[in-house]
Amino acid sequence: MDAIDNSKSTMYIGFRSLTLKDTSIAIYGTNKGFSAVHAKFLTAHDDLNAKALVVGVNLTGFTTTKDDDKTTMAQQIAMLCGFAFVKLSDLGKTELMAQLFISSSDYNHIADAKAGVRAQAMHDLLFANLALLTPDYVTAAQLTAVQLLITSFVSAKGNTTSLHAVSPVDTKAYHDAFKVVDNIIDSALLMGKAFKAANPEFYDELVKITKLPPVIHHHTILNIKVITKAGGRTIPTATAEIVIGKTNKKASANEIGLIEFPRIMCGLQTATITAPGFKKELVEIYIQRSQENDIIVELEAI
Repeated sequence: MDAIDNSKSTMYIGFRSLTLKDTSIAIYGTNKGFSAVHAKFLTAHDDLNAKALVVGVNLTGFTTTKDDDKTTMAQQIAMLCGFAFVKLSDLGKTELMAQLFISSSDYNHIADAKAGVRAQAMHDLLFANLALLTPDYVTAAQLTAVQLLITSFVSAKGNTTSLHAVSPVDTKAYHDAFKVVDNIIDSALLMGKAFKAANPEFYDELVKITKLPPVIHHHTILNIKVITKAGGRTIPTATAEIVIGKTNKKASANEIGLIEFPRIMCGLQTATITAPGFKKELVEIYIQRSQENDIIVELEAI
């Protein structure tokens, strides 16, 4: 499932809702051509939803809430698993270590249903071994907090833009079904011009509802300005590192002390800021979608 699929599925739901209203049916009901195209749409849309279920996609429309919930859940449960991994390694508990998923990409890049089940399994595993892990690594309060994140994600309506690893045949059938619905909606919109003069409000709503919603981007721009804690002077020797899953993103400051990341994943990220002669600073940043994110970090001299 990609962002365009999500955008289309949201539009389809809006089109279906509009055309099934009693007031809409009263307008186009006597137009045999439009009514026939609409009937084809309902059949094709039902077929698309059926094929979506086969590939593990819930076509109830994209929601930024569920997408953000998935990112936050993945980051937090992966972090706790990482702490647990270190403790279990010290104890020589290799079998337990092997069961842990310690990268946020282990949750973000799989189907929503599977991500929720996996996160819950990790929570339950950590909870069952809480005494072994000790509060220095994982606490009951942390597990309670992450359980709320899991519940929020699982219960949120809609779907995310994550990819789904399924049969290539089923995936092709799923994407082909989109093309069928698209063609039918194009026909409906063309025939809808018949109502442009007689029922302009219905026509305008038809045009509006068949316009694709904006595609949600997962990556955006992050700018970090690094200054001295005392005096607020820029530090042109500063560097920043952000670890996202198995990827390390590093950047150095320019002459005005600005560290630029032109493409960074949205959501909660942790940046490590360093510079010669200054104490290292760990900063949690919530990176907003579809906008530049500018923050200032102060470093204390050693």
